[in-house]
Parts: sequence; C-alpha cells; structure tokens
Amino acid sequence: SGAISKTVNMPEEASVEDIEQLHQLSWELGLKAVAIYRDNCKVAQPLSTAKKDNDSAEPTAAAAEAAQVIERIVERVVHQPIRQKLPRSRRGRTFEFRVADS
Repeated sequence: SGAISKTVNMPEEASVEDIEQLHQLSWELGLKAVAIYRDNCKVAQPLSTAKKDNDSAEPTAAAAEAAQVIERIVERVVHQPIRQKLPRSRRGRTFEFRVADS
C-alpha cells in the first residue's frame, strides 16, 4: 500500500538488531512512522499468535520450514516508493480562518 506508516508485529525473541534493521528498512522505504509490537511485551495485547491451552507441543520441522518460507515471501512483497517531483511553479489559494475566536 502507499501508506506513510506501517504496523509491524514481531515475535518475543526479536533482538535489538532486528529492531534496528526494521527502522533502517522503514527509512529506506520513505515511511514517516512505524509502530512495533512484540509478543508478550505488555500484560494485555490486542493480537497474539500464542496458543491459549497448555499444550506444550514442539513445532514440527514442516511448520518451521513453512514459517521461513512465509518470512521470505513477506520480505519480497515490499516495494520501493516512486518519487514524483512537483513542478517548479505552482498555483495556490489562501484562506482566512480563526482559531478559538482569537
């Protein structure tokens, strides 16, 4: 999308270097703001990928491989914005208004 801000959900294991890379990529893409959410960083969170039940099953090799493939696909979807320069001479309008009856 052509938004100027993005929201990024990261796993609890995200390192300082991961956050640094995210900020660098955001800057390169021309974003004005980036909101970063890490799993379990607050007492309550709006979205969680963790299971609610006490099932401590280890992830299978296929699930781990699928997660890596999804991560690679997501990394490739990002597009570089195209800058469109404005003409040197432009017309404009001036409006008069008042704030709080000043």
